Amino acid sequence: MSSKANPKGRTFGARVLIDCDKCAANDLAAAIGLEPDDLWTKGTLRGSRSTVRYTSSGISYGSRRSSTDPPADQLAALRTRLHPYAESIRAKAESGEAVVRIWLTLTVEYPDPVLSLDAETLAFAASLGAASIDLSILVFR
Repeated sequence: MSSKANPKGRTFGARVLIDCDKCAANDLAAAIGLEPDDLWTKGTLRGSRSTVRYTSSGISYGSRRSSTDPPADQLAALRTRLHPYAESIRAKAESGEAVVRIWLTLTVEYPDPVLSLDAETLAFAASLGAASIDLSILVFR
């Protein structure tokens, strides 16, 4: 992926989500050793206007970059931020206590969006013990 500026109307987000069925979100964050950007508790509503409840507790970490920054820059920032905690995240995943996912969102104003994931990003996902890399693409006109 290149670090060129994004085309008009394109936004991107990169997050690591860690879900746990049998532990509290605060305990999960303590085990990782890094304060999460967001946390949720099993059984609570997913938002103030939602009727859907969380089916597990969890935490998430974002790149902390602007949504208009290029995907390569955001993924690099996320890798740098979580690299010191990769071992503790992977330990939770390998123990079966938690499921780790990398969630990427792309919003574009034009059809046929393309998002390339470089080898570093794939290796990063493996280093965390990620079960998946989930991609959500919204195309609007």
